[in-house]
Amino acid sequence: MKIIYLSILLLTFFSCENSNIEQDINSTKVEENLPQIIEEVKEDNKFNFDSTKVISYNVEYGNNISYADNSRATLRVMLNVTEIPTEEEITMTSYKIFKENTQGWSEVTIWSYLPEMDIKSSAYGIFEINNNNEVKFFTNEASLISTKWFK
Repeated sequence: MKIIYLSILLLTFFSCENSNIEQDINSTKVEENLPQIIEEVKEDNKFNFDSTKVISYNVEYGNNISYADNSRATLRVMLNVTEIPTEEEITMTSYKIFKENTQGWSEVTIWSYLPEMDIKSSAYGIFEINNNNEVKFFTNEASLISTKWFK
């Protein structure tokens, strides 16, 4: 029964209507908080950005998944690579995307995909920054099953 409930929950989450990133970002009211969040992350040494590790990418689409008093967004990104990037490269790329595309959101999740992966399925890299200024990143090896990237 738990599996059925979880499946329905995940299906509902993934079938949310896509929204225009620019329109959503411009409509938020917490824009002034983001520079402070970025500075606090840097000051706390929770994240040390290295621009030399950024790889080429395309932002495919984003969703506004805000609730109550929490402005939250997700972005789905296709990484332009010919081999599996390192966790550091995905993290640095995600942080750059966060800085350039998500002004005004108090929480952001960036889902990174490798070429030929289904962008509506599980992501390979997941990057999150929350309203407590915590940066989290992990890779999902299981998302590579049934792709050319699976070894």
